[in-house]
Amino acid sequence: MCVDESVIKFKGRSSIKQYNPMKPIKRGYKFSVLCDMSGLKLEGSLAWGTIRINREGLPKGMASDTSLKRGDFDHKTSNTGVTFFKWKDNKIVTLASNIYGTETFQLKRQLRDGTTSHINTPQIVEDYNKFMGGVNYHD
Repeated sequence: MCVDESVIKFKGRSSIKQYNPMKPIKRGYKFSVLCDMSGLKLEGSLAWGTIRINREGLPKGMASDTSLKRGDFDHKTSNTGVTFFKWKDNKIVTLASNIYGTETFQLKRQLRDGTTSHINTPQIVEDYNKFMGGVNYHD
């Protein structure tokens, strides 16, 4: 499941119409959709995904970016049941979920010299990477 922005093509007059010359549908109404792996729009579902680090409402006191080494992660759970993750691979990735806990697994990464290494990652990362293409089927 993932949330993405989608555009309904519209060329008429409207004050809420948006224009983006870099997109396949350049003019239209922009809205958010919830999609599963087959690209179907669903409502009332559990969700997970990436989130901006400066987003208002993120919990305070998470580990600093410089203190995390590759494979390290920190998490905080809000009183509403949403868990926020900060995980470092090559860069910091921030995720939010209302269904994942702190389960981890080993992710295989190939290094520049051709060897492979195993790094720890939260389960949410594996599932996010597995299902994030569902939005592209809808578009």
